[in-house]
Amino acid sequence: ANAARDKVQDLRECDMRGTSPAGFDIAGALMGDGNFAGVNFQATTMSKVIAEGANFEGASFQDAVADRVVFNGANLKNARFNNA
Repeated sequence: ANAARDKVQDLRECDMRGTSPAGFDIAGALMGDGNFAGVNFQATTMSKVIAEGANFEGASFQDAVADRVVFNGANLKNARFNNA
């Protein structure tokens, strides 16, 4: 995934707690200041995501493709990156 999109996935400031985009391709998404606590990102492609200041507490990134993600200032407490 090279994050080339016709439309940008804008999830900035969204409350996505408890959802599951497992297996989806969200490469290039804007996720800044969003709440993704407990979200299941298992096997999700999220290359080049901008997630500054987002909350990923307790999220699972197992088997995710999470390269070149900007997590500056994000809460990654208890987030799991097994095999990511």
